[in-house]
Amino acid sequence: MARRQKVDEEEHNYWMSYSDMMAALFLVFILIISFTLVKYEHGQKELFNQNKELQDAKKKSEEKEEKLKKIIGVKADIIDALNKRFREKNIGITVDESGAFNLESNILFDVDKSELKKDVRSRLETILREYLEGLFEYENEISEIIIEGHTDKDGVPGRSEDENYLYNLKLSQDRALSVAKFCVDSNNKIFRFKKRERIEKLKKILTANGRSFIVPPKPNEKTGKVEKKDARRVEIKFRLGDDEMIDEMKKIIEEKH
Repeated sequence: MARRQKVDEEEHNYWMSYSDMMAALFLVFILIISFTLVKYEHGQKELFNQNKELQDAKKKSEEKEEKLKKIIGVKADIIDALNKRFREKNIGITVDESGAFNLESNILFDVDKSELKKDVRSRLETILREYLEGLFEYENEISEIIIEGHTDKDGVPGRSEDENYLYNLKLSQDRALSVAKFCVDSNNKIFRFKKRERIEKLKKILTANGRSFIVPPKPNEKTGKVEKKDARRVEIKFRLGDDEMIDEMKKIIEEKH
């Protein structure tokens, strides 16, 4: 009888241990499943957030590209309008895709001088009238009108390259300034309408710079060489308020492709 009771106790203890072990295993299983579900949900949430960020970035990029297209379109329209005005007046000047055109210094100035020749004033007046009047039709888009003087590398014999750079820097600056003064001189007939008003507006956006010989011209289309006469020039151009954004967006688009 005692032996039977001992066997029953051992069996009871065995099943209790087995039950505890199974309960422990079940608990571990539940913990693993719970951890897996939490990790899965966290992963899904991260994936959702990443997709949302990608979609938002894509949308912003598309919006910027669309804005860029509109701005480039506006600039192209302005350039086309300016070239049309020049053609209608048989001026013989073309505004390039950047919005700039060049005037030869040899025509505007005597050698090493910065005062405008008297015999070019009438023609310069016509050129500037068509250009500036054309730009004022888009005055809300124009942020700056820039006049840049450029020279070749010639200088004073016997001087160092640095000295000649500074000499040409002053010469190019003085020449750009002479053209700027001509633009805002109320005695000239550049502006046919709202003269005083437009001269005052022009002063706020007009810049005159001298670049010495640092920015060479494009090579001659026929010879493929950089000609001295092309280096000696006054360049006139305009900028839109969003030109910097255009440059940045062009870089981004070029990197994508």
